[in-house]
Amino acid sequence: MPPPDRVPADPPESGSPASGAPSWLDPLFSDPGLWPLLCVLSLSLVTVGAALLLLAVSERRPSALLALLLVAGVSVEGVLRHRRARGRLGRVGWLVIALWAASGGVAAIVVATGIF
Repeated sequence: MPPPDRVPADPPESGSPASGAPSWLDPLFSDPGLWPLLCVLSLSLVTVGAALLLLAVSERRPSALLALLLVAGVSVEGVLRHRRARGRLGRVGWLVIALWAASGGVAAIVVATGIF
């Protein structure tokens, strides 16, 4: 029996509004006035992801490797949870995959050009 302060939550109703990341990311996709913000946010995340990849792989820094594993784990868990909930990969899932692919591409270009 669960403790009295831990009462199980009621399951969400099928008609309840979306919660989590999709609920606050949807306006960024649907409103063209917010697309510049989406671009800046995406490019910032790509830069941080590329820096983590470069520091973890090229420099072999343990702290960067730990941060990369943590961020990648959260990303994978979020995509899988979103996919299980909707039965398909939605905007958020594809956005996370695209951001990681772009981060890997930027890191590869930086290494290939000899910048890092």
